[in-house]
Amino acid sequence: MDDQLKPALALWENLLLPRAGGGDALQAILAAYRAPGRYYHTLEHIAAMTLLLAEYSQLLPGNANTLFACLWHDFVYDAQRSDNEEKSAELWHAAADKMQIPPAQTLRVAELILATRKHQPGDDSVEMALFLDADLAILGAAPERYAAYAQGVRAEYAHVGEADYRAG
Repeated sequence: MDDQLKPALALWENLLLPRAGGGDALQAILAAYRAPGRYYHTLEHIAAMTLLLAEYSQLLPGNANTLFACLWHDFVYDAQRSDNEEKSAELWHAAADKMQIPPAQTLRVAELILATRKHQPGDDSVEMALFLDADLAILGAAPERYAAYAQGVRAEYAHVGEADYRAG
């Protein structure tokens, strides 16, 4: 793991490992984000989000909701599907049940995950705004990081012709 993944992994372990089934959840997350065909929506993406959200944790009560949402928001990622966020939220619900996350918190994390579908906030909370901003922070990154992002996303959408990709 590179320098960015190590501190993020420590945060993920602190969040998940104390919970029933948390170790299994972490292993599933690591496997999902390492799956073939992912070039941007990888562990590096969620590590960057995690560390950015950690910088603003004083604005987020407990920070657990945004960290859970960060880990699950791209759990299912297939550029040929249109229901990735919904499927990711379903898997979040199943994992939250196993980890005995309170129902209100489970629903809130699902709201955050589903908001990434169009990156339209579901409410005007700081939590929602920071989470969505963290997901799109790459758009304001240094040119070389942005170029790597653009190349990675293009690779994930290799099945789409250039004209249609640009239009999308």
